[in-house]
Amino acid sequence: MCGVHPVYEGASISVNADSCVVSVPEYIPSQALLFGCDFPPEKYKTLLTTRDVPKLYSVYDEADREEMIAFLNAVRDPLAENYKAEGYVTFEQLCSEKDINLDNSFFDQSRQGKLS
Repeated sequence: MCGVHPVYEGASISVNADSCVVSVPEYIPSQALLFGCDFPPEKYKTLLTTRDVPKLYSVYDEADREEMIAFLNAVRDPLAENYKAEGYVTFEQLCSEKDINLDNSFFDQSRQGKLS
């Protein structure tokens, strides 16, 4: 399952973490925890006490924070040459070349767990 988000300006895709593993050839430490509002309340409370990185509860309400600005700049940057595999294609290119139907099933249900 893939999705696009207009704020990334075509530079990134999102994937379901339950069914997709994204890997890179080197270890990249976590720089921030985003979308804390998507975690169950008890899990988010645990995150607040166990991680030493900045935490953003609602990125939409905290878009002006330094961490969010850095994140948006990073995902909008063109893919570095050393991460490009021979014959790679972006999700946007794939969508433009093939008839792909993006299904937002369960989006409303996914928002129901969001804290107010």
